[in-house]
Amino acid sequence: MLNILQKAFLIYCVSSLNQTALSEPKAKMLNQDSNYCTIFAHLNSGDIPKECPKIRKKRGTKEQDIKERTVTFQSIYFNYNKVTLLKESFNVLDTIILVLDHPKMLKKTIRIEGHTDSKGSDRYNKSLSKQRALSVKQYFVQHGITAKRLITKGHGSKYLYDSEHPEDGINRRVEFVNITL
Repeated sequence: MLNILQKAFLIYCVSSLNQTALSEPKAKMLNQDSNYCTIFAHLNSGDIPKECPKIRKKRGTKEQDIKERTVTFQSIYFNYNKVTLLKESFNVLDTIILVLDHPKMLKKTIRIEGHTDSKGSDRYNKSLSKQRALSVKQYFVQHGITAKRLITKGHGSKYLYDSEHPEDGINRRVEFVNITL
């Protein structure tokens, strides 16, 4: 669990990062430079803390609202064919922990979804993606997030990000969905 000084330092570091987010049709793709406020806005449908700059929220269908509550990361890394998180992932995961620790998010349930490319069998990929989602959940729980707020799901290669290039690395990702209505 992070102490208050560690949290303050992380907030400072994250707020100093580039605020660029790439707009994608399926979800908001955020790269490793994404910051606390951007992640917060996407996971919480634009309802952000007062310390964050205001973001205009578009009204849409229920499906669009769910997409707005989805954040996709390709910057969560694992060893090849393994479920072990690499240290390069910790900055992003620690930022998400800060978001989930905020009072506005404490009653929210987050689904952690693992995705793979199409290399390997469907059965293997589904199992690998589920185990990777569980690894992310375990990291969050070890850092103070209540396990009952986190649900995991492994999709394998069922929902490719780029179906024209099924073996491409862009399909390997972890998505976070705020499933609390």
